[in-house]
Amino acid sequence: MPSIESEPEDVAKLRHMASEFAEGFNTGDVERIMRFYGDFYVDINLRNPVQSWQERREYYAQVIRRGGFHVQVQPEEILIRGDFG
Repeated sequence: MPSIESEPEDVAKLRHMASEFAEGFNTGDVERIMRFYGDFYVDINLRNPVQSWQERREYYAQVIRRGGFHVQVQPEEILIRGDFG
């Protein structure tokens, strides 16, 4: 059971992770993005929803190479701008 006392610390850690992801994405630093990923990633939007760490890394590398995206972290949400076409 989570403790109310640890909630601010947990929120701060999640915001840090979001900030690091955005900074890594915006600078093209795939390793920075992947620091927080485990051995497997599940995305129910994918045809094959389970990806290995390496498969997810390659996915982000392709997205970054394609360009046209900028991720901006807001205190309560994450905004993604770009051409998704």
